[in-house]
Amino acid sequence: MQIGFATLVAAIYAVAGLDPLTDLTASMTGIGTLGVITLQAMAGIAVVAYFRRRRDPRIWRTAVAPGVGGLGLISVTVLAVANFPTLAGSEAPAVTLLPWLLAVAVAVGLGISLVLKIRRPEVYAALDRFGVGESIDAR
Repeated sequence: MQIGFATLVAAIYAVAGLDPLTDLTASMTGIGTLGVITLQAMAGIAVVAYFRRRRDPRIWRTAVAPGVGGLGLISVTVLAVANFPTLAGSEAPAVTLLPWLLAVAVAVGLGISLVLKIRRPEVYAALDRFGVGESIDAR
């Protein structure tokens, strides 16, 4: 499956007129970096939301530090998107559009969660119960 996917991506790059070796490596490293930064920013904000809902009294650990970190990472994400051609090492139009993949992934995820909330509310309600809540609350 992985070899097939890698071949498909390399073929798309070749059809787009990009060099699969030079443009693919740099752009995929760029989008991977952008993805990790975005996930870290979302995690920082999610930590604040999670602990504020539970009215945790540890303000520094559960609100200030992760909130400041999340906001800082959001700033870095905005800068990375604005300067993505530099981050990815290519000015090719196909490469400069790659950050939109993250927006599409977020939209698809939100859409799936909305469908679950409407059609399978028990599954939606269980999304935050993967054993994490019990271990955190037990401390």
